[in-house]
Amino acid sequence: MDRLSAYDHAICWAFTYKFWSHTTDSDFEMLPFAFPTDPPLPKITSLRSWVKFLVGIEPELYNCCPNSCCCYTGPHEQLQECPYCKEPRFGSDGKPRKKFTYILLILRLEAFTCNQSMATKMKYRSTGHVHEPGKSSDIFNGSNYRNLRREHVEVNGRRFEHRYFEDERDIALGLSTDGFAPFKRRKNTAWPLIIFNYNLPPEIHFNIDNILSLGVIPGPKKPVDVDSFLWPLIKELLRLAAGV
Repeated sequence: MDRLSAYDHAICWAFTYKFWSHTTDSDFEMLPFAFPTDPPLPKITSLRSWVKFLVGIEPELYNCCPNSCCCYTGPHEQLQECPYCKEPRFGSDGKPRKKFTYILLILRLEAFTCNQSMATKMKYRSTGHVHEPGKSSDIFNGSNYRNLRREHVEVNGRRFEHRYFEDERDIALGLSTDGFAPFKRRKNTAWPLIIFNYNLPPEIHFNIDNILSLGVIPGPKKPVDVDSFLWPLIKELLRLAAGV
């Protein structure tokens, strides 16, 4: 049963329109005059809050170095200054000088499995792809994937009974990151962290609609310890390997 009301659907469609059309807040506020609804849609601030409530995914915030050298996770969690550039973690007001926003992965993968259309497309890995020796048509023909399928999953020294990608519902993921200069002067860089869903057919798994953003290492400089920004992802991947 669909748990969303007709009004919830209208909220989602309106927010989707704003996102994909890049409509400004002021222009969006004018839409009800041209396309009135009953009941009327809420103001943009309330609409964002409504969508956030419907999505049910709260991002995680982590302190990070003001120069983006590292994120205060894992072995850096208790540090009061950056181990690389020595910049203090907190300002004179006691607040973090910069934060890194991480968007949880597992909850979004669970949402995919609840969507019949997406769940069907994600069966490509287990039922759609046919391995032909000597022919490379996708990552599933690669030696890394083929070798992993013969190995039992191990997490933190614990060996599980199941093998990698043994279950047809297992999901193969790819991680990509690269720096880009968001401004014309090119003095500052940012580093998006994105996930590819390889369970989808190869002709669509790189489509922008199917790419998952984990967050952006904010810059202004190239991260020295990129692993510290990946720490929240690694924790989720270990959970996925063990089974969710």
